[in-house]
Amino acid sequence: MKTFKIDKIPAVIQARMGSTRLPGKVLMDLAGFTMLEHLIIRLCGAKNVSYVLVITSTDKKDDEIYTFCYEKNIECFRGSENDVLDRYYKSAKKYNMTNLIRVTGDNPFTDIEELDNLVELHFQKKADYSINKEETGTDLPAGAGCEVFSFEMLEECWKKGLLPHHREHVNDFILENMAVYNVCVATVPEYKKRKNMRITVDTHEDFERAKNILHLIPKPSDKITMQDIIELFDKKLIK
Repeated sequence: MKTFKIDKIPAVIQARMGSTRLPGKVLMDLAGFTMLEHLIIRLCGAKNVSYVLVITSTDKKDDEIYTFCYEKNIECFRGSENDVLDRYYKSAKKYNMTNLIRVTGDNPFTDIEELDNLVELHFQKKADYSINKEETGTDLPAGAGCEVFSFEMLEECWKKGLLPHHREHVNDFILENMAVYNVCVATVPEYKKRKNMRITVDTHEDFERAKNILHLIPKPSDKITMQDIIELFDKKLIK
């Protein structure tokens, strides 16, 4: 029996048009929807997500993202292009968030089941920060994971994470100081531990892989499970 309260919390997606390897990728067409739209559809299917907020930059090239969000009736916040931590902090402050899920716009196959589990873990452990991404040894496929911040932890990062890489990568300050804070690293099912499997979209090759996944799994985005995707890799239908 659960003895802790779980609140639905916002999912905050960082997205920009200025990718160096694949410019404009978040609004590129993937099986009839933009990559960003696929991610939003998935997040809206999560049981522990209250609403979705897209945070982009004030740079003119990101006007397209703002327009897309406006036309789709999706909340959008604009802030610093390079200081992504500042963008997260100021958006969280504006929307009075107490906790938030951090998701990146180049991960259209974010594992929603593990996202919901992570939110539950975060509340159960009364954590400052919780993570299930591959960089902390969970071995989830690259592009499947996410993070949960308390607002207080995000503010701590904003105040103390002053180096350029802290501002760009948002969570670097915490990962460098994990012993100081209440950090929870999730455990995931064995069958999802695929550290060499890649479903993030950074390059043209990644984008073609994403197109193939959607072609081979004829389901709406929010119905595609990580098991569905893993089976494609196991059958060598996707590399």
